[in-house]
Amino acid sequence: MKRGKAASPKTPLLRLVRLEAAVAATSIAGCLTAAAAPGDLDPSFGDVGRQSGIALPSYYSSLWSVDVLADDAVLFGGGGEYEYYTTYEDDFLGLLLPNGTSDARFAPAALNGTAIYDTAPQADGKVVAVGTARQPDGRMKLVVFRLQPDGALDPGFGLGGQAIISDGSPSREAGYSVVVDPDGRIAVAGQRGSNLLVARLLPNGTLDSGFGAAGVFVGRELAGNLIRIAGVPGGAYRVAVNYRVQANYNGCGVAGLTSAGALDAAFGSGGYAPLQYPDYAEFWCRSLAVQPDGRLLLGGTVSGVDGYIGRLLANGAPDPSFSAGEVDSRFRSVSALAVSPGGTKILVAGEERNGYSGALIVRLLADGTRDTTFGRDGATTVDLSSRRTRRFYSPTINDMKVTTGGGLVVGGNANNPYGTNAFVARLLGDTAGGSPGVLGLKQSRMLATEQAGQIVLAVQRTGGSSGPIAVTYSTRDFPLPPAPGSEFSPGAQAVTGVDYTSTTGRLTWADGDVGDREIVVPIATDANAELPEFFELILESPEGGAGLAAFGIDLEIAGASYPFGEFTIGTYSPTVNETGQADFFVERNYYGQGAVSVTVRVAAGGTATPGQDFRAPGRSDWQDVVVTWADGEYGGKYLPVPIAGDGIAEPIEAFTLELVSPTGGATLGATTQATVQIDAQASPPPTPPVPPSPTRSNGGGSFGWLGAMLLFLGGALRRRMQSR
Repeated sequence: MKRGKAASPKTPLLRLVRLEAAVAATSIAGCLTAAAAPGDLDPSFGDVGRQSGIALPSYYSSLWSVDVLADDAVLFGGGGEYEYYTTYEDDFLGLLLPNGTSDARFAPAALNGTAIYDTAPQADGKVVAVGTARQPDGRMKLVVFRLQPDGALDPGFGLGGQAIISDGSPSREAGYSVVVDPDGRIAVAGQRGSNLLVARLLPNGTLDSGFGAAGVFVGRELAGNLIRIAGVPGGAYRVAVNYRVQANYNGCGVAGLTSAGALDAAFGSGGYAPLQYPDYAEFWCRSLAVQPDGRLLLGGTVSGVDGYIGRLLANGAPDPSFSAGEVDSRFRSVSALAVSPGGTKILVAGEERNGYSGALIVRLLADGTRDTTFGRDGATTVDLSSRRTRRFYSPTINDMKVTTGGGLVVGGNANNPYGTNAFVARLLGDTAGGSPGVLGLKQSRMLATEQAGQIVLAVQRTGGSSGPIAVTYSTRDFPLPPAPGSEFSPGAQAVTGVDYTSTTGRLTWADGDVGDREIVVPIATDANAELPEFFELILESPEGGAGLAAFGIDLEIAGASYPFGEFTIGTYSPTVNETGQADFFVERNYYGQGAVSVTVRVAAGGTATPGQDFRAPGRSDWQDVVVTWADGEYGGKYLPVPIAGDGIAEPIEAFTLELVSPTGGATLGATTQATVQIDAQASPPPTPPVPPSPTRSNGGGSFGWLGAMLLFLGGALRRRMQSR
């Protein structure tokens, strides 16, 4: 188990927008305001409320669980698994002190071949965790283990601190959710093969014979492994599952179990209650929360594009008094739910609909309307900062817990160009003070044309508004031009004083001010046909106790092919066997606006004869090939050209394909011809790799051939990764 730890400027030098004289003259010295600000980042925890540098054991790990212990320390845990040529599992647990620093006294035991998916603290300070563990025979089985407060396995639990739940069959078994009952018994939910599995253990780690069949309940077939369990008043259990609701689509529902581990006949229909949502869409639930009165909240995504939260009555019937339109309008997906101790507030976390880089949290009142006293008009953004890269992308909150006073601890994952990191953040409650917040760039990338003469970016203040704050900024050249396979499009390095004007400055905010600030960077105009050119802008030296969020941005001066892109052609091998085929690829590079096409034609001067020595794809002769792209489409189009063999040894022949007649506003790039030699004596060429993706720009990142292969392998390796 691992622990997470030049030339003269051509345009005016600088213009700042929305900096009023009174704000610019504000002193940064002074104390934070004392007014309560629920939803602000807690400045006493980590880096202004965030601990975003938690390293994961591998790219395939995720932080799945956070828990607040009795002393306000924060326990986090997670893991992952994947299978490609070999199978690999990893796990991690860590403990953060109340100030957000790592507790060096917590040294969790090493559990090789285990993936952890949920944790739960006991009243005595011990921690129970559940997941899946590889057995000596290679099978994956559900594991429950318990750690002592210092992280060592508890010898009084199961066998040496671990309990394996298995029916002895080859079926894969895994646990995804755990809850500790008030009497110390432990209920876990997961799957056995493709069916729901719920088990209950006694405090010593043995199966509870009074639950289900010898401690285990096996339910209906599942459509996925998004499984959460919670206890409800009276000692019963409710389990959120995804299953096939009708013949043509899957849906989310709740399985109701009695305290004895049988389907609850008084709940839903035969113990199962589907969440009500439009019958034309699929709803996948990712989270479950129980209110003190037994009503159930479920959150997830509808058809993968719309966030959704619904509520069931304690008997499984839809709750007509609940309507959360605020969630539908703000979220793309709801990944975590929590309820305040009194049940009057509902916390919702997930992915924001507009794709902003921060994780979104909204607090609702009991009827589903927005609680405007929380954060900024009911919502808070947790924006992260990284020392390795200038920003994290798409942070996802996988779990959250309410603290004393109505505060909140959240945890999850965020991606950056170097991999994936975990994060934990703590928010203030209703009785706490305020936070200065964090300052970050709203965009991850900005593009402008030379004709526009400038690039305009916005800096925002999130996570708090207490006290005056400030930050400085500056532009700078990239150390090296972007290269194929990097996070940037292949292009050129923009040069200060030639392509853009060096821009520096200082932005200020007064106490309570949450308005955005704009920075304008002048760019130069010339008549040259150029590739995209790149430079960057960095925020640094925050003042007034503020933190940094996304503190860097990639700035692009659009190339000559903007906005429709340019075409190039290439081949995987310059020489092919007479009985094989020539593998060409045609790429649309840089930009993708509008539907476009280009014609592939045989160039003059080749020694091979079209229609006799080689043919067009799908034909017995040669005919020009028109390659098309839809609006917004990028991608290398694979063009296999069959070689017509006659079995006679003869001199090497060659032919060249060229690109002509681009349409839709796209242009021809520098490489418009590709030549292949036909060798009657040559050995058959190797099978070509996956066709490359095109170079891409305009805010979407880019990948050359290497990037395409890495993405392909990454997708394959994630086949067994738990999508939660």
